[in-house]
Amino acid sequence: MEIVIEVAFSGGHLYVDDFLIYNAPCSTDGIRTPVCPQGSIKRKGLENMMSCYTFHPEPMTFLAAIQTCKLTWPGATLLQIETADEQAFIANIINKTISMSNAADFGIWTGGNDVDTEHTFVWNGPTHPIAFNYTHWHPGQPNNIGGDQDCVLIQYKSSNYEWGDVNCNEKHSFICEMNYDVRHQPSHQYPSGVIG
Repeated sequence: MEIVIEVAFSGGHLYVDDFLIYNAPCSTDGIRTPVCPQGSIKRKGLENMMSCYTFHPEPMTFLAAIQTCKLTWPGATLLQIETADEQAFIANIINKTISMSNAADFGIWTGGNDVDTEHTFVWNGPTHPIAFNYTHWHPGQPNNIGGDQDCVLIQYKSSNYEWGDVNCNEKHSFICEMNYDVRHQPSHQYPSGVIG
């Protein structure tokens, strides 16, 4: 494939051999200004941050779920529950949505894990691991049964969606999370379909 881009300063052409294309909208709003993916649930978080959540009912392993989140939107991760308020928000959304509530019967992946260091749980952040600063463990969890439970699951529906650790190769539904600073709003709006 050859793509030709006009270069205004030289009047010539710049030929591009290889490049990556992300799942981005055709307008510049999603490129220059972060926006939530279509169908996501929005939540205003701390310090001007907006969180967008997308629910994925198809059960996948932990690593496959991470990859699916990255394909959903650049910078997306598996769910990171960082406050009691966010835990309550997620529990409320699960309770209000039949498909999510049904999936919760079998557990929903979060991005929490202790793969690198046993008993040191982190969120698999968009660029680097983020230490837990909030937990919602079920009594007796994490228990690392069999020495092979390194990934965090929203597991206990009847106990306000408390967490448990499970084997990362299990398949569960999952929630992707994207975050952006709301202060980065466009200075003007482009008409739909106009780039530049």
